[in-house]
Amino acid sequence: MGWKNLKEHFQIGHNVCITSKGICIGSGYVHDLAVIDIKTGAVMANSTFSGFLRDKYPALLDATDQAVLQLINSQDTFATSLPVYTYDGGEILEKQCEEYGYPNVTHDGEQMYDNTFFTDKKAAIEVAKENAAAGIECHTSIIDQLETDLKKAREHLSRSELNFQKLEADLAAYA
Repeated sequence: MGWKNLKEHFQIGHNVCITSKGICIGSGYVHDLAVIDIKTGAVMANSTFSGFLRDKYPALLDATDQAVLQLINSQDTFATSLPVYTYDGGEILEKQCEEYGYPNVTHDGEQMYDNTFFTDKKAAIEVAKENAAAGIECHTSIIDQLETDLKKAREHLSRSELNFQKLEADLAAYA
């Protein structure tokens, strides 16, 4: 994918990364000041910061979708390939990058945050394990609360059923 070619061609000085939205151009505060559709090459401005592209990257704004798509579909080349580690649930992933740390990205365009990307595989495993432990603690707490709420709801239902039966019998006495 040619996210790097796109960045270099249009001399983009802002962060460029790939997300589920597409190729995002942004900053440390707003990651999607502009988004490029990976399938069509369409460039979309963030509605809150609508002047961003016009002010910073007018050539990108004026480029045809086809020209942008051609850059996206071209193969990026990298000066170096340094190993970097991250995780997805219980899986430790090894990726490659040119330069470590935020706001750099991996060769596949993923933004490298300092708390989720590591130069050492052991550190990635340790943080992934801490996250899994936090997930266990959080979901155990949620389940405990739901079980308490369910017990209370069953007690209220039982009380309402008894009330209904008593009132039904009281009403039958008047028939």
